[in-house]
Amino acid sequence: MKECQFCHGENADNAVFCKNCGKRLDGKVLCPSCGRYVDGDGAYCEFCGARVDGKPVCSCGEVIEDGNFCPRCGKPVGEIKYKPANAARSEVASRKGFDKAKGVLEIVGTSLASFAVIIAFIAAFCLRVTAVATGDDLTSIVGQTESESIFYYFGRAYADIADILAGMPEYNGVYATGLYVSTALNTVVGIAMLVCVIVGTIMSIIAFVKFMTHKTDDGNLCPAVFTVVSLIAGAIAFKSLNYVDARVYGSVSGTVKIGLSAGTEAGLTFAALFLIGGIICKIIKQGKDNLPAKKLVCRIFGAMGAFFCVIALSSAGEAAIEMRAYSSPSTSEMNFSPVLLALTFISGLKVTDTAANKPNEFGALYCGMISAVLVLLTILFLALTLCGFLRSYKGKYTACGMVFSIIACACSLAALVAYVVDLAKVSAILGSSGIKYGVGSAVSVFVLSLITLVHSVVKFILSKQIEKQAE
Repeated sequence: MKECQFCHGENADNAVFCKNCGKRLDGKVLCPSCGRYVDGDGAYCEFCGARVDGKPVCSCGEVIEDGNFCPRCGKPVGEIKYKPANAARSEVASRKGFDKAKGVLEIVGTSLASFAVIIAFIAAFCLRVTAVATGDDLTSIVGQTESESIFYYFGRAYADIADILAGMPEYNGVYATGLYVSTALNTVVGIAMLVCVIVGTIMSIIAFVKFMTHKTDDGNLCPAVFTVVSLIAGAIAFKSLNYVDARVYGSVSGTVKIGLSAGTEAGLTFAALFLIGGIICKIIKQGKDNLPAKKLVCRIFGAMGAFFCVIALSSAGEAAIEMRAYSSPSTSEMNFSPVLLALTFISGLKVTDTAANKPNEFGALYCGMISAVLVLLTILFLALTLCGFLRSYKGKYTACGMVFSIIACACSLAALVAYVVDLAKVSAILGSSGIKYGVGSAVSVFVLSLITLVHSVVKFILSKQIEKQAE
């Protein structure tokens, strides 16, 4: 008689399956992947490497007990395939788990990401655009310092425009339209930034709670990236719409600069530094997984791509029409946002003026509006590209990041063309005698966007090759 190893029931000598429990008497189980019988006391099939209990094993080594996503890396269960055991899976099979050092790095990285989110949330609601003038000749004109918060564009700015127009004896209707449209762009940017930062903060809080209650091991770095990048993109967009940097030397001297306040820049810096610290902790935690040559090269291209993307974003905030006037007794260097420069031309037009008799002034306004929108789109897609680079600390870089970088490059090229056309209109209005014009900042944005695109494509190719090797 044969005794069953599972229920200890007695069976005939020639029996293969137990008549009481239905299991094989030799203790073997059927592999759900290859269909062969293997010893039931093992964790993996000796023929195909799949789990003999049928549970999927992620490429990171985690056994998916239940749910639709890997609790360690977040990969969907539907994308997980049965693969032979490797070093990562043997760790799970032996039930060793993470060591203490990795646990500490995970906690530190999550904490740094949380601090980044808190700073970003506060900075978003305290964001200010400041006009600073130095020199007695210029402070008498614009005042020494003027500062407006993001909420100024949610109501009071429109009232101020109405007061300005009411105080003018006459004005062209296009001038009023230009004022309202430029203010509306600031309003849209402010609303979009606040919504994204608030949503990102909520997502970060949820992820942090799940991490602290051991429902996930991934922390809150991904939503933290979204939150901080949303703040950076919104602040730079504000700067691009209001940017002025004018310097006068000689008998009349001084500077006028409109940009982000010092407090806003400090908030951006600290939020970015805490976020970078969290990402570094996550990468160090992965340990030897970073050492293979192809993975190392992929991470280097990702870091370089993120760097050039940040520089491109910074340059987009200062994309301007550049004018250099060299004449005695004063020399001036002026960089203006195309919209603000065009509005100064339109403000002096008569009610009866039209595009027919003032083609350059009207053309400058239209080109300025178009270039402003294109720069905003460039900032948007550069920000999405940066999110892709920063979130690829897990090793995976999707095609979306590459697509966003392509669109950002196309928008920056279109913006450059609009700047060149606008420059032609401006030079026709002011003349070329003693004045040198340029759009160097717009050129820089395009070149840096192109470099970012190259890094994005290379990283995507390397990421796909690494994924195929892991399968």
